[in-house]
Amino acid sequence: MSAGVSKGSLLGSKSPAEVFKVVESKERDQVVKVVNQEDVSLGMVDPTTGRSLLHKLLTTITNGDKIVVDKLDSCITASGDNVDADDYAVLVDHRYLVDEDSRNMVLIKDLLHLPKKISTKVLSHPVITTFIEKRWLQTRWSFLISFTLYLSFVLLFSSFLWLMFERYGEHDLVRIPVKLPTSCDLLQPIGGNAKVKNKNVESRLLSFDLESIDITNTNTGLATRGGKFKGKKDDDDFELKLEVVKKRKNRTKMSRVRKKFALFSGCSANKKWRDIDLCTVEILLVVSIVVLIVQEFWQCLALGKHYFMELENWFELLVLSLAISTLSLKTELDSLQIVSAVGICLAWIELIFLFGRYPFLGGSFSIMYYSITKRIVKTALGFVILVCAFTFAFFIIHFGNETESFDNVGRSFLKIFVMVLGEFEFDDLWSNSESSNSTPSRIATMVLLIGLIVLGSMIMVNLIVAIIISDIEWLNKISKEQALMNQAHHAVQIHALQVLFQCLTRKVWEKQSVRSSSPAMNSLQLSVCVHSVCQCGRVRSTREVRDRLMDILMERVGTGETGKRF
Repeated sequence: MSAGVSKGSLLGSKSPAEVFKVVESKERDQVVKVVNQEDVSLGMVDPTTGRSLLHKLLTTITNGDKIVVDKLDSCITASGDNVDADDYAVLVDHRYLVDEDSRNMVLIKDLLHLPKKISTKVLSHPVITTFIEKRWLQTRWSFLISFTLYLSFVLLFSSFLWLMFERYGEHDLVRIPVKLPTSCDLLQPIGGNAKVKNKNVESRLLSFDLESIDITNTNTGLATRGGKFKGKKDDDDFELKLEVVKKRKNRTKMSRVRKKFALFSGCSANKKWRDIDLCTVEILLVVSIVVLIVQEFWQCLALGKHYFMELENWFELLVLSLAISTLSLKTELDSLQIVSAVGICLAWIELIFLFGRYPFLGGSFSIMYYSITKRIVKTALGFVILVCAFTFAFFIIHFGNETESFDNVGRSFLKIFVMVLGEFEFDDLWSNSESSNSTPSRIATMVLLIGLIVLGSMIMVNLIVAIIISDIEWLNKISKEQALMNQAHHAVQIHALQVLFQCLTRKVWEKQSVRSSSPAMNSLQLSVCVHSVCQCGRVRSTREVRDRLMDILMERVGTGETGKRF
């Protein structure tokens, strides 16, 4: 025991300063003794650092996770001995996860800030899991609002780009039937010569070669310069009709993006420039972007540095940045096309990640997609190296050949990337290698192609597929952990929002707390139903959580401890 801390102060001490002083001493026996006291909570906050006791144990004490797990196990009791009884339930006490304020989320926030290899074991404990799920059920309405805001942003962003790049194709193609002339020069079909290698499909099906055509009304049918079809004795089987086709040269000439109007120019009082549809969409889009930026700032304040450790948050910031850039580059067509195309694509993909926050929106699939995406990105280095290797090889071996596929390094990279996925185009490669008039060059090209097939398509691509499907249990575990972390993030964010407005509601909260303090304590005690079939009406958690609760109780019975609380 450290100096200055008496034995009497350790037993039943409620002072956070004394408890954290014992933890600082790192004397394991004394730490375990203090932590296991009835009036010591893992959510107790260090007055000097603002961190929870749980965070202190996990970062200071050797194997501190065992002390934490033992404390969490003690929060689980049974209401009776007979599991088949109607009134049997597992009682989970959440009072040891908070301090004096029952709404405190410091413990969960500290868990999120810890590395996953440290926090995963504690975060997946049924006491922590039920605590997070309970807070999530109380605040899920705010997530639906957040999801609706982002969905509105995506729809408005899409509508804005639709209006900007819309092609006015109402009269792009005009067909005008005309009468046959009495005299006319012979018409020469495009690509109609019989000696052309690639004849069109229609001429091959009709089994004659199109040559110059006489369309004067003196002919009753379609005739070539020879006056008959090849292999046909009678040309009366066809009726000749003539029409003029007018096709617009530039379909995008009348598009809004070509006019290079500034932002909100459609809201002008001048009727010449007024565009109500575009004006309305632009105003709503700007409002939605501002709201989402405020939401991201609020999340950053709530989560702290952990906000920047999540890939999804960077993804959201990138989408918002591209949306703002799109509005800023409205008069710059070349830049606008690139920025808006990438931005709208990523904006819709982000919806897949958001679906993972809510089960009935396809959460499991979305979370698996997010987890696999992160894992594949980590293993993509080998794939990129392979593509670069064959990029330079094919770029060099095709030097001097009449081919456009490998005329520069950038195009060669994209071509090899597509070829690795299976689109080899062997005939083109063979023809191009023949034009080099070099047998060694042709052999080298074929050897490189075989190497690309074996090392790329057969090994690398199948290895990536194997990574995805080989460990379904790992994927299922990671997905559940990610779902729980998403719910924890949301609960922490809502608590941070409550803290921001605490000054406005402090008086009301104090009146409610003075009026009744026991209901707040009772709300931290959860009764979980573990029956397979029943009508008890208690809370039913997931099967995994119920099994974990029962396993902890059975282990306690096996060690001689009682799991019953009256």
